[in-house]
Amino acid sequence: MFRHGSRKMFLKAAPVLAVVLFTAAAMGQCDDLDRYHADRLAMGEATPAQQRALAQAWLPVLAARAADPACGSGVASARWHAMSLANLLEDWTLSRELAEQGRHAAAERSDRALWQMNVAGATFHGRIIANQEGLTDTVRQLDSFLALAPAMVAGVRTGQPPVPAWLLPSLNALTWKAVCLREMEDFSGAAFTEQRAVTIFAAARIEPDVSFGGFLPEEAYYRASVDWLRANRPAEAAGSLATISFLGGTIRPAGQHTWNAIFHIASNPEKVVAFLEEAIRQMGVDEWSVLQAADAASLVHNMRPESLDLVTRAIACINQALTIGVDGCARADAALQAIQATAEVPAGLDQQAGQYALLLRHRARLEMDSGDWAAAQITVRTLRDLGSLLPWTEEALVRIARRW
Repeated sequence: MFRHGSRKMFLKAAPVLAVVLFTAAAMGQCDDLDRYHADRLAMGEATPAQQRALAQAWLPVLAARAADPACGSGVASARWHAMSLANLLEDWTLSRELAEQGRHAAAERSDRALWQMNVAGATFHGRIIANQEGLTDTVRQLDSFLALAPAMVAGVRTGQPPVPAWLLPSLNALTWKAVCLREMEDFSGAAFTEQRAVTIFAAARIEPDVSFGGFLPEEAYYRASVDWLRANRPAEAAGSLATISFLGGTIRPAGQHTWNAIFHIASNPEKVVAFLEEAIRQMGVDEWSVLQAADAASLVHNMRPESLDLVTRAIACINQALTIGVDGCARADAALQAIQATAEVPAGLDQQAGQYALLLRHRARLEMDSGDWAAAQITVRTLRDLGSLLPWTEEALVRIARRW
């Protein structure tokens, strides 16, 4: 099942972001820190291997001077740069230790927020996935940062209006928190966390654009919908996606996000049909419904369920999608082709027949699966009259004649 690939959507680590934002240091007061900065400047545009070599050489030196008041304070300190180098080397235990020291030493709430951001980041990256206690501690540290985040005042990106300094770190922290909750199998909690990210984005009072990637409100709603599906709550999943239609300036429409979400539950056709029923109920039918119904029908047909109820419901979804007509199905063709062109994925062999014809074939297959040979014959003859998929229609009519 083809899907449009997700963008890389998260900052790798908030601590690394902080390194980029703050590189100033109190020069002339700490020989070790001065020599470290001189080595960095002399290196120029360094390769990753060179950066790691520098970090390995200087981390023990700067860590030893972390508590020395002569070696700066806050983000202009040996402690801050030692923590940054520990992040680079992925020494999360040392990174957290240094960040906690910095948080305790910070006098201003805004400085504590920066240090706590790094405590939370080091805790997240150093967590042991199988360890429930470690995950709970990670969530607790992330929540502590989120409580301090509004105090962040440095690192504002210019723009009209400017992006608040707290926005990206807060969204990043919520993304990490949702990851932890998924690992704890608290899918409802993860969904609520993703939806909270939308509220925080709205509080920034800025227009979303493609540069925000996975931090966009529509992407948070999409991830929330997948979490709701994992929690077996299709109504909430569809509702989360329906809300995308109320957002301004979305990169992808709600219907496309809905189509993408089906991929995550493709192993369970019953969940797919229940989700599609809710999506159609809450969002109506558009060109994306055509692709959604095709996926649902294909999954149900391949599963060959013993219960006819699921087959009947899948047929009903196809019939609703067909109400969009030939022109609407042509828009579905265009949408799919655009995605395939962007991803450089070739079209399927039967795709030239068009989505309208393909939906009819899906319906005929399900009608035959259910033993409704009279309905199947009508559908296949309609398809034959269109002049589409003729080899398949002739074979289907022969099969129907033999079984009916």
